[in-house]
Amino acid sequence: MLYELEFNPTKHRSIITGCSYILTIITIFIVYSGLQQYQQWYRRSKQKAHAVGKFNSPILSRTSRWGRWLNHSFRIPLFSPNIDAKSLLYILLLIVFNAVFILEIPISVYSQQRLLMVNIYYASLRCAILGVANISLAMTLATRNSIIKLLSTKSFDEVMPLHRWHATMGLTEIAIHIFTQIYGLIPIIRTGTFFNAENGDLITGFMAAIGLLCIFLGSREFIRRRYFEVFYISHVFGILLFIGAGFSHQYAVIVFVAPSVFFYFCDRIIRALRTCTSPTRIIDVAVPNQKDITQIVFTKDGHYTKAYPGQFVFVSLNDGTRLSRFVNFFNWHPFTLSEVFSRNVSEVHNHDKETTTTGVHRYSDLDSEIGKRTVVAKKEDGPLQASVHIKGLGNMTRRLHSQASNEPQRLKMRIDGPYGSTATALEMNQVVTFFEAGIGITPSLTMFRDLVDKCAQDPLMVHTTHIYFIWVTASIELAEIFMPQLLQSVHVAYGAINPPQLHFQLYLTTRLPMGMYENPLPHCDVIQGRPKLLEIVTRIDEDHLDSSIAAQVCGPTDFMREVNNSCNARGWRVRQETFEF
Repeated sequence: MLYELEFNPTKHRSIITGCSYILTIITIFIVYSGLQQYQQWYRRSKQKAHAVGKFNSPILSRTSRWGRWLNHSFRIPLFSPNIDAKSLLYILLLIVFNAVFILEIPISVYSQQRLLMVNIYYASLRCAILGVANISLAMTLATRNSIIKLLSTKSFDEVMPLHRWHATMGLTEIAIHIFTQIYGLIPIIRTGTFFNAENGDLITGFMAAIGLLCIFLGSREFIRRRYFEVFYISHVFGILLFIGAGFSHQYAVIVFVAPSVFFYFCDRIIRALRTCTSPTRIIDVAVPNQKDITQIVFTKDGHYTKAYPGQFVFVSLNDGTRLSRFVNFFNWHPFTLSEVFSRNVSEVHNHDKETTTTGVHRYSDLDSEIGKRTVVAKKEDGPLQASVHIKGLGNMTRRLHSQASNEPQRLKMRIDGPYGSTATALEMNQVVTFFEAGIGITPSLTMFRDLVDKCAQDPLMVHTTHIYFIWVTASIELAEIFMPQLLQSVHVAYGAINPPQLHFQLYLTTRLPMGMYENPLPHCDVIQGRPKLLEIVTRIDEDHLDSSIAAQVCGPTDFMREVNNSCNARGWRVRQETFEF
């Protein structure tokens, strides 16, 4: 038998091992959260003291020598296209940590005499229990609103890699347990009596394994990116089957899974209440002069809709029919906010003319306005009004683009969020650089606007003197979609008392005759071809040897890895998009 259907912790040594593992993980998490809270307090104290740039504490600073090594990124074929050294170290420690508890190396938690050789059978039982414990931790890490986010100061997208690693570790341990048990059950399988009633615990264990297999297959990148509904439903079905069959298989499963299920349902209730009490309304749907880009402008009421630069939302879209509403109730996709109009947008007043400047400014209009002082007044009241730009990469986004082109009035929208980091503090650095590729410009648009707004609002709190904006895109048609927004930010920057120096570089990977387009931005170099990122970073670093430099990076994994390693080697603060689905 796999387990006796009797919850007896004193008899099942593996259960106590699993409880010890969970308690040890919680202890490590509390210590780490304490360090993170200290880091946040240290940063805030430096900000209040008008410190420049390097306001990370010496304990957790990524600009130190060991910090640079830990943040160096690698590409590992068949494993990860972009993973840093600290993540690899975490995975290695996780493997060693689990092996220690499986073999019960540190200390015997029982008074019974230890055997010199580890019993494979009991080791496989501990594999199963530790696998359930890791899956329980993975479920908790996947909740969007949990105590983990509050204590560790990490956002939902930043803890998602931990969710995958603990889930993978749990699946691996349970797979070891299954293969070990199958080896011992070969006589039963040969006689054809496996599915007899007296083997109920074997049948429930087999069903629990089927649930985990559904989760594993549904989480593959191809399915996750092209068939998100399958990814979501396979997770829900697999978890329910695993919990139900696992509880029948061994009562101890509920001890490890119950806390995670509780946190998950609390998270679902919070999200449902916020979605129901904060209705979303589509203001405009536009298909710019680009074959695979859709822009949706929406408004969302409620008390929990304040957006910070670089954040993202989960979006559910349907065409208004009952079937579409039901199907898309389970179909939520993450998109970065490309612009925030109400709570994080500016009203620019020209003091010379005593008129409010609205609308889109062209490059030719800026020359006459440079040097004039503007006052930027934030609007903190009213609903959230924002936009998302969606590129047609998967089946859902292509269907959305088709419907937006033909019947945009039928689109209905629900929003969950915003989520993401709320502490960028780019203004504390003397030099800020933005590296984007393709649609990866969307988070940088809001962060760039927020930075220049702060330059105009509170120049004493802003230390930024130079801003570099490097964008790689396929064609000038795609660039023109975001030019009005960039021009508005440039206008706000030039209206500050001490305006930062702006440097734009636009790289076009589609080669066209240079005379076919005009310079879209002031102080902008339009270059055909792909950028030599190492040379760009080196040149900026040499021009600002004694300055603190921060970089925001978003784009394909190879692009982000090259920029991260180049900037990290020179001690820059690097922020790159961490979430992926």
